[in-house]
Amino acid sequence: MSRKIAREIAMNVLYQMAIHEDYASKSFENYMTENLTEADDFRYVSSVVNAFADHHETIDIAITKYLKGWTFDRLAKLDLSILRLAATEIFFIEEVSTAVAINEAVNLAKRFSDDETPGFVNGVLGEMVRHEEVTPHEG
Repeated sequence: MSRKIAREIAMNVLYQMAIHEDYASKSFENYMTENLTEADDFRYVSSVVNAFADHHETIDIAITKYLKGWTFDRLAKLDLSILRLAATEIFFIEEVSTAVAINEAVNLAKRFSDDETPGFVNGVLGEMVRHEEVTPHEG
């Protein structure tokens, strides 16, 4: 499996977390186990899901600061999941560079959301990286 597919699975888990308002990574282990066959992909998705579960409040606060004209509650759950995935990668997944995290989030938005979302995602993440107190790693 490719990192692209593993990232989509991570996005799906974060989407399920948002829908169920359940941020315990253990709640989604079965889904990950059923959808991931390669150990490296499982490790990556688990690291993203666990990092988000451990830091979801911090990640959501960081995202909220840069929504400009939007409220957190108005965001589509899928768009929120894409932003959460990228923010988690940027701040907590050392193997993923900031540029890759943003680029992949934009690509996910192009593939799964409406035409305006890729620019919105890029703008929010770009502002977050430029201004957030937590220094993103360079992977």
